[in-house]
Amino acid sequence: DPFALNITTSTDIAVDLGAGWNWFSINVEGESMVLDSVLETLVNGIYIKGQSGYADYYPGFGWFGALEEINVENMYKINLSNADLLEYSGAAVDPATRPISLNSGWNWVGYLPSSTLEINVALETLVNGIYIKGQSGYADYYPDFGWFGGLEYMDPFNGYLLNMSAGDTLSYPGGVGNGRFLTDRENILDDKLFGFDYRQYEYNGSITSEIDIDEEIEISENDLLIAKIDGECRGYAHPITFPLTGEFVFPIMIYSSLQNEENITFEYFNSIENKYYVLSSSEEVLAFEADMAIGDGFSPYMFDKITSEYSAVEENPFKIEISMAHPNPFNPT
Repeated sequence: DPFALNITTSTDIAVDLGAGWNWFSINVEGESMVLDSVLETLVNGIYIKGQSGYADYYPGFGWFGALEEINVENMYKINLSNADLLEYSGAAVDPATRPISLNSGWNWVGYLPSSTLEINVALETLVNGIYIKGQSGYADYYPDFGWFGGLEYMDPFNGYLLNMSAGDTLSYPGGVGNGRFLTDRENILDDKLFGFDYRQYEYNGSITSEIDIDEEIEISENDLLIAKIDGECRGYAHPITFPLTGEFVFPIMIYSSLQNEENITFEYFNSIENKYYVLSSSEEVLAFEADMAIGDGFSPYMFDKITSEYSAVEENPFKIEISMAHPNPFNPT
């Protein structure tokens, strides 16, 4: 008699999560996808939300709320009291068999492939995309060119917010593999310059900007644009060349614990001159709004005024002392 042989292999995943907010998704499905099963290894959970529901963690009981299960097609934002490790086992998802239906407007999408993909490969099937962002980078869609911005690659276990002009279907390239190649390309802020950690903030928004303050000032790839609120760093970005104009733009992501916040100030560090410039603009003064997406490569927000400037190295000594003399074999006297 004929018979069918079904073999299902189990894939173990391990997702490093930091203290604070984490945007994540998973690409395996186990026997149970309820929160208490998928998040069982977490010991520092506080709160999790999807696009249409949330749950709180209650010690000694577990997760409870309107969000009851994890769906691999969706992304989630989870808040942790300390860094933690999410470990889970299940059958790896074949992206070719799981097209994701998207609506007009914002969609919280998971990443199904088991390896890193360049963004234009990962989103190749979309025709109505406008804008996509991960937790620390974003990209705009330019017709007849493709996706471009600080978000160049999409990675397993990351989550993404995708804005659409109309409904569409996202079909990631197919194939299931146990290996994966993760990059730090998207997480450009992980070096924590200025003591900044984007995971401490629930909300973010982006500004694609250009700096045109002085013909004598040369912009280079090592420069920085820094956003501050009440004197505290809330995001920074290096310039990248927009290929359709050949001009440098700064794709900066700004973060906040509030959905609306005013008093954003911007400082520009010029690496050649080793000097900071406090910037302003002839355009409308910017205030933070959650999920704002201001400017693009063709129409960047323009910083065209200098409010003040200061050297990155203090020119005047504030302390003078004599240290111990060290032997010098070339000048023994």
